[in-house]
Amino acid sequence: MKFVLSLLSFFVACVAFAQNNKVDKMYLNNGSVLEVKVIKVGANSIEFTYPGESAQNEEKIENLRTIVFSSGRVQQFNTGNSASPSAPTSAPLEYKEVQPNTLAVLPVAFYDKASGKLWEDHSKLAQSRIYDFFEDDLSKIAPLKMQDTRSTNASLRKANIDFARLDETPVEELEKVLGSEYLVLSKVTCEVKAKSTLNETTYGGTEKKGNKQVGAVHTSSTVNEDRTYHYVVVLEIYKGDKKIYNETRKPFLNMEDSWKDAMEYMLKRAPIYKR
Repeated sequence: MKFVLSLLSFFVACVAFAQNNKVDKMYLNNGSVLEVKVIKVGANSIEFTYPGESAQNEEKIENLRTIVFSSGRVQQFNTGNSASPSAPTSAPLEYKEVQPNTLAVLPVAFYDKASGKLWEDHSKLAQSRIYDFFEDDLSKIAPLKMQDTRSTNASLRKANIDFARLDETPVEELEKVLGSEYLVLSKVTCEVKAKSTLNETTYGGTEKKGNKQVGAVHTSSTVNEDRTYHYVVVLEIYKGDKKIYNETRKPFLNMEDSWKDAMEYMLKRAPIYKR
């Protein structure tokens, strides 16, 4: 009996120790991730301790993007929907049960390198391109099932997750918002270079009649502009919060649609794709 009680006490102690050692994750706007124990969420700051330490630290809410608590609850900050820029989001996010063997293709972060602006129409076009690549032969990714892009984008909008800030959103949060076990995230940066060429054509002429020159010489000019497209394509695939694929590629050609070739090349070599 004493042995049983001792064993039970040991088990309870182990469970308590494991629970006490769970950490909260604080995602900052600068891209840093802090694994801590959150003590208090105040109006303007967060109080927390680091694992194994008793000293309390403080971080301003204006520097925070998201906190993922050890319980699984997620709290967002500075989403732009609140009256005060330092106040946390009041409306809770709607989370879905994560379905095993489901694959969601997120909008592609498609940027113009010169201006830093997001090309939203290109983002959705690239998303459809990746989706169609998998959808054309589902046997290549079996037993995975595709999540419709309309459903994916609607869930992102409902959660106030902007296409331009996907890389700032924790993967754990995206997984719960979309309810998908596998996530495909990608980024394309484009630099357009233009070269102008002047072409001149001379026609006509003059001839001498008596003491006069008769006729005229005419010159026409045309300007041809050649554009080249220089892409950097990044592809990431996650299973849960674990990154299982991460590749970057520059297309061999500098044509307008060359990013598609680079993307397809990497998709065919992804671990979820059977060649």
